[in-house]
Amino acid sequence: MKKLAQATNSPFEAASKRSEQTLDGLNQRTIQVLDVSRQLVREGEQLAKSTAKIVGAIDSLFVKLASRQTPEQIIQSELAPLIQSLTQALNSLHSSVETQAKNTEVNLEHAQSVVVAVNQLLQEIHAGEAPRSPAPRARQVATDQP
Repeated sequence: MKKLAQATNSPFEAASKRSEQTLDGLNQRTIQVLDVSRQLVREGEQLAKSTAKIVGAIDSLFVKLASRQTPEQIIQSELAPLIQSLTQALNSLHSSVETQAKNTEVNLEHAQSVVVAVNQLLQEIHAGEAPRSPAPRARQVATDQP
């Protein structure tokens, strides 16, 4: 009877161990995705600070321009290199923001797929643990043999 109980429990134990290993792997992947997401958030915050500094510099430039009363051609010749530099900085910032947005989107998609996989696995585990009726017992037939 004990051998029968052990034999019937063996597949469940193996499935439980495989499920545990799969869940451990999925947990590790989820942790990695969350770490990458945290890093992207930090980079996004740094990008926002840099953008604020650039906007502040532009505002300062406009204040200085407003205080000057010089001919337009002098302003254009003095400001052309500055404007070009600011344009390049903004273009660079724009491409950096786009790249970070794409990376964040990819990481979120990965995180969503991991969550879906974990959810499916948990549903399968719960379905496998549903109460089962006991296996029919073998009947002993009386025989004339000792």
